[in-house]
Amino acid sequence: MMGRTKDKGASMTEEEKRRLLAKKRRRQALERRREKERREEENKTRRKIYITIAACVILFIAAGGAVLASGVLGKAMNAKVILTVESQTMVQDEERQPFSAKAKSDSDAGKVINKNTGFTVQDLLDDLNSGIGYELSCDGDGTVEGEFPIHAALDDYMQERISSEWKNKVKVEAVDGELVVQNKYGAWDGERFKRHDGSYVSDDFIESRGDKYYFDPDGNMVKGEMKKGFTTYQFGEDGKLLSEVSTLDVDKPMIALTYDDGPGKRTGELLDMLESNEAHATFFMLGQCINDDNGSLLQRMVEIGCEVANHSYAHPQLTKLSADGIKEEIHKTNEKIVEKSGGVSASLLRPPYGAINDTVRQAAEVPLIMWSVDTLDWKTRNAQATVDHVMNTVRDGDIILMHDIHDSTIDASKELIPKLKEAGYQLVTVSEMAEARGVTMEAGQSYAEFWKD
Repeated sequence: MMGRTKDKGASMTEEEKRRLLAKKRRRQALERRREKERREEENKTRRKIYITIAACVILFIAAGGAVLASGVLGKAMNAKVILTVESQTMVQDEERQPFSAKAKSDSDAGKVINKNTGFTVQDLLDDLNSGIGYELSCDGDGTVEGEFPIHAALDDYMQERISSEWKNKVKVEAVDGELVVQNKYGAWDGERFKRHDGSYVSDDFIESRGDKYYFDPDGNMVKGEMKKGFTTYQFGEDGKLLSEVSTLDVDKPMIALTYDDGPGKRTGELLDMLESNEAHATFFMLGQCINDDNGSLLQRMVEIGCEVANHSYAHPQLTKLSADGIKEEIHKTNEKIVEKSGGVSASLLRPPYGAINDTVRQAAEVPLIMWSVDTLDWKTRNAQATVDHVMNTVRDGDIILMHDIHDSTIDASKELIPKLKEAGYQLVTVSEMAEARGVTMEAGQSYAEFWKD
């Protein structure tokens, strides 16, 4: 629960501090002037008492208009001043601007509300418009989406003057404003969520007004039960996330099997083995290898909890390309992945040959994934050699490199997957392992393993 936020605090800018100091000095000067006037009044001879009540009664009776006079008296009693708090709209997590208010009156601005001092309605308006006599407060601090009232409250000194020296002369009414905090990601469009760039959220979570929602690859809000990776999510009929239960044990050993250069002609067999063992893997695919004949495999990868990832379009050494050339290799492949996977975008990149430089890091726009165990399956083309190498070297947190375009690798994987599970390893995607180890992967940064410290 957020605390009440006032438009004063330790985080004020220098400009705000200067305005606050100027406001304080004006008020102090005003108070000194009025105190002097009050002392002068005390030294003066008391003014004679006006006998107005009797005169008014006689006048009203003579005119025969007691009811009319009552209405005239009511109009003459108070000048009305409206203090309106100005509303403000901002995007979530941006710096909130200082609150402000404006005072206006339909009454005669020259009307004197204190005959002893000559203080007028205009003097009161000037004070209020200088920020004197009230405080503004709001429960919204700009971090949470929603609409929050901005309240104006007259301070004790102002209230005392209205009830004593200005009694029956002026009335000040405060009108609240509103702080509107817009979602930092975008806005709702029916049951879809539209980003600020005009695209719709798909295959991703969005937090709105303190609740989480998930949108499928077509951009539709998910309701009911959904399984993603090792986690089962339950959503209400309004799309709000109600619960999530994961079968992944973060305290148990885990490894990430990764496959490059596919899809291959036997990738479907590999998916069968992964699914039957409730295991996941990450597939770093080449754009030129994704076609109508094998494109359905990408959607199946997503359905069984595997991760689709980018390995460039034609397997060039990216460090030899310009930034534009690198982006073209990545984007061409990603377009094919999105098309064939049902709208899922690749969130990871494995540069061919593991070649990385500053240009690659800046152009990638996603995390770069290396490896800690290289099976050399592309070189040995020997299933048993691949199995032995993995089983003899693997450790908790490893990322294992293989290629699903080789028959020997598919054969090796069919043996490895159940063996690794028997050895106590959970077989997860790269992203699942990073999350389990508390690592937030960043674009342009490279990751080769997620070992425990």
